[in-house]
Parts: sequence; structure tokens; C-alpha cells
Amino acid sequence: MGHDDMLSEHALYLVAAAIESDSDLAIVYSDEDRIDKGGLRSLPFFKPDWDPDLFLGQNLIGQLGACRSDLVRRSGGLREDFEGAEDRDLALRMLDSTPGAKVHHIPFVLYHRRRTDDALHPTAPSGAAAAAQRAVNEHFTRTGEDAAAIPTGHLDHLRIRRGLPAERPLVSIVIPTKNQCALLRTCFDGLLNRTGYAPIEIVVVDNGSDADDARAFLADIRRRPNVKVVEDARRFNFSRLVNLGVAASSGEICVLLNNDVDVINTDWLDELVSHVIRPEVGAVGAMLYYADDTVQHGGVILGINGVAGHEHKHAPRGSHGYFGRLGLAHQLSCVTGACIAIRREVYDALGGFNERDLTVGLNDVDFCVRLRLAGYRIIWTPHAELYHYESISRGRATATAEGSARHAAEVAYVRRQWGPVLDGDPYYNPNFTLDSLAFGLDAATRVRKPWLDFAAARSRGGCGAPNEDAAGALRWSQ
Repeated sequence: MGHDDMLSEHALYLVAAAIESDSDLAIVYSDEDRIDKGGLRSLPFFKPDWDPDLFLGQNLIGQLGACRSDLVRRSGGLREDFEGAEDRDLALRMLDSTPGAKVHHIPFVLYHRRRTDDALHPTAPSGAAAAAQRAVNEHFTRTGEDAAAIPTGHLDHLRIRRGLPAERPLVSIVIPTKNQCALLRTCFDGLLNRTGYAPIEIVVVDNGSDADDARAFLADIRRRPNVKVVEDARRFNFSRLVNLGVAASSGEICVLLNNDVDVINTDWLDELVSHVIRPEVGAVGAMLYYADDTVQHGGVILGINGVAGHEHKHAPRGSHGYFGRLGLAHQLSCVTGACIAIRREVYDALGGFNERDLTVGLNDVDFCVRLRLAGYRIIWTPHAELYHYESISRGRATATAEGSARHAAEVAYVRRQWGPVLDGDPYYNPNFTLDSLAFGLDAATRVRKPWLDFAAARSRGGCGAPNEDAAGALRWSQ
């Protein structure tokens, strides 16, 4: 630790408690903040639970990392020629040498880093980005992954570029639509003329278009060899339309895409495919912007306002977000169905979207929850950028009394099915409020304080409570 940094009073206790609860832990890390000469604390970094994808992009472990000594010795300890990223390099080598190693996050601020005059405008130590880049690229060499780390220019953060196979898989892009010819035409232009990836097929699921321009456009695109049009004029059911489109597709990978989405960067699909072909990944989401270049979708956090909400909404394009999170690929519990890449075999195994209970909304939330429960990762990447002119096609789902009633029923269904999962998103720190997405602190934190268990046992006359000195050291509350 830094010579003038500080540990919290209860830091070692909580680290010991974590190790005591699971002796197989390889690394334990905590939240952290800054402290000035007068003891005033600021800039708290409340971290997500362990995310190996985010760790490749930034040093998620940070200032307080407790490591198993046998793994440290086996890995060769710290290497002097990685100054500025020694701990990150060591952690990568430890985890590479111990498949399945467990990493545990303690959601308490246990480390106080000394704040300097430039703390509000932080920079990485000289050479730290280059050292981090070398550490991560050596990790890829050891694991045999076709990937490369590239500095983002922000602190010591890294973009991870993953390779594609020589024979690229066919991607089927499934687009539900009805009328709104101008939107669909713009979407098609982006896919056919501003998308670098090939091969692709486009599956349009038409929900009974009756406008002349839409019918003419559909007739025109049917003549293209890589376009299919599926007709379903029944009552609108988004989940059914998507399922029909996937069933009609031929690709190994399916991208579900709203008709009001427009391509920005030509390599957006390369980025999505490079992640979704990883066996451990089940789905990948993209960075979506409103027309005014503010963020519409930077990932979905479960539990917000009872169900879920988009994070970093309305942040200006180019923002780094909370501690750089908006500029780095990382795991999430959910991404929007407006643009999501999924392997066809995974989609079929999960039974697709729920077209019985979730006809319009929250079908993506339900699907993503089932995906993670099946053991797959969900990745969100800022390097696949598109515009999303949200809800232009059909208007707001709650704009009518019928729509509001249906939405309430869908919310109730998802709460019944997945309530405990929604309330414990591992990628959103439990110190944050669920009433908004401002990454603001929750006055009633959801963090369990383990010393209260001891206190409760002691009040009941049980054993195992800490001694007076230890209990006294634990009176500080976060």
C-alpha cells in the first residue's frame, strides 16, 4: 500500500471473515476512496462483483487485494519490470495458473488512498498503461486467446480487440417491423452499406404492414438473395415476432435488431461477433445513442425501480461514465433486446423469448436472467455503436390505458419469477440506490454487515462473537 494511504478500522476483519467463509478464495478485493490530509474522504469507488472481462480493461482489484500466499509464490511474485501494473500482472498470472480460482468482492470501503491536489483530474502513473498492456497481452499469450489489448488513452484503461475466425459465421439479423418505411429503409442502409462484417442475412418479420410505401419496400427487398421476409399479421406480440424470425433464420449467430436502430461504426458487428463466439458468452449488447448523441443504452441494471433500467442514460457521447465503466467492455446481468447478439444454439436451448407472458416489454430482461442462470456471461461493449430512435415505431408502451395495464402485468410477472435475482444484481454495487441510475448512494444500504450476525448471536447467548476489542473496532458503519 502507499506509504501515506490508510486501511479502514475493520478492513482486516472483513478480509479475514471472507477467507474464513471460503478457504478456497484466491483473491479478495474491496471498494476504496480518497482521503485528504485532514481526514476528509471523497471519490468513493463502489465496484461490481468480480468481472474478469472488466479486469482486462481496468484494474478492478485496485488498492486492497488480499492474495493466497501459496498462489503468489507459485506465480513468481511481483515483477519489477511491470511498474505501475505489478499487482494486475500478478493477479493475471495467479488466475491463469489456477483454473476456476475464486475472486471475492467485499462491498465496503476498506482502503483510503491519499488524495493529491490533482485527484479530481486523475492520471495514471507514467508507463502504467504500457505496463498494463504488456501484462494483459502476456495473459492472452499464456491462455492462447486471439485477442490484443490496446490503450484507450484514458488512465491505464485498455480496449480488448478479439479476433474472428478465418471462416466467419453467418449472422442473421432479425428485424420485427410494421409500416414505418423510412425507419426500416435507414436501418437497411446501415446494414447493407455501412456494415463491414460478412456474411449476413436479414430476416424481416412484418407484422401486417398496410402502408403503400412499406409494402413496396418489402416487395423490393424480397428480391435480395440475403433477405427473407416473414409475414405475421396477428395482434402485436414482440416476443412471437422475434421467435418467428429466429426460427426462419439460417445463421449460427442471430442479432435481434429493432427497426428504429441505425449503424454508426462499420465494425459494430465484428465487435459483437468477436464476443458472442466465445463459448462462455451467451449474449452481447451494444452502445446505443439517442439522435442527440446522448446514451440511450449503456447496459441494463436489474432492480432499478423494482425491475430494471438503463445505466448512464443521457450521458454525452464520449463520456467515460462511472470510474471509466462506460468506455470498457464488461459483464452485465442484462442488455436491451433492441440490439443483442446471441448464438442460435443458445437461443433455442433457452426456448427464445417468452411470448405467452411478456408480449411487449421486459422479454429481454426475462431472457437475460434465464441466460445467466444457465451459466452464460452477458457482455456489453461500447465499441459497437448505433443510434436507437427509441419507440418511434409503435410509441410508448404505456401511452394508453390498455398499454399501462399490460405493462403492470408484465412487471408483476417478472417480479414473481425473478424477484430475488432482480434485487441482487452483482454488477451494481449494493451501496447504490435502486431508485435511480445516478450511481448515488442508498441511505438504506443493502450490504449485510457480518458483525451484526455476531452481535445477534451474542445477544442470544450464543458463541462465536468477537471479543470486546474487536467489537469496539467495528462500530464504524459505512
